[in-house]
Amino acid sequence: MNCGFTRKSLVMVIGASLALSGCAATQTALAHRNLNVSSRMSETIFLDPVPERQRTIYVQVRNTSDQALNTTHIAQELSQALLAKGYQTVSSEQAHYVLQANVLAIGKMDEAAAQSALQAGFGGALVGMTLASTAQSSLRGVAGGAIAGGLSEMLADTLVKNVTYSAITDIQISEAAVPASNGNSGHAGLDAAAVKKSPSGVQQGSGRWSYYRTRMVSTANQVNLSFDEALPQLQNQWVHALSGLF
Repeated sequence: MNCGFTRKSLVMVIGASLALSGCAATQTALAHRNLNVSSRMSETIFLDPVPERQRTIYVQVRNTSDQALNTTHIAQELSQALLAKGYQTVSSEQAHYVLQANVLAIGKMDEAAAQSALQAGFGGALVGMTLASTAQSSLRGVAGGAIAGGLSEMLADTLVKNVTYSAITDIQISEAAVPASNGNSGHAGLDAAAVKKSPSGVQQGSGRWSYYRTRMVSTANQVNLSFDEALPQLQNQWVHALSGLF
């Protein structure tokens, strides 16, 4: 029975595809051999300089993603970075600033999905986060894919992967409208209904607090990058970016 190609021709096609796969894999490995970590924010936040007595801050880091994160460790690292900038971490009742960060999602993501999450801004919906790859498993499917050049792509994706992990974090900074004194400025009793948005991204509360809200998308990219390798880099990026706002 003639299936359109002989066993010899099938071997030749697969061999050629393997060679092409190696070439593609080499290009991928060279282009993404170095770890690249970065962060982008949906809104730029500018905080006015304050006197030393007002450089008090309460830090809260939460995780509502489907990955286990040590938020206590992240908050401690962030507090240390802020201390180096002259800010003292205190209780929420004593703080002039309250920094709240919520990790919404973390996982493999392509550039289009990351950009969509960034453009959605603070509180925006997350769509198309995690990507899944599929491959044909039958010999006939492999042979057909090889003829079309699909086998080389499949092998490149399997053996040498260009991997990007992204983390989506919503950030809110609350600033007391009056200097914290006698431990009574307080962050409790915020009137969420009174918050009004302005074009600059700054939001005014009921006269006691101003709010700055933004969404941060942090990414880590490298060939064959694993989640365990990416996570510490993303955590360092959170600390660097969030402390950089002050």
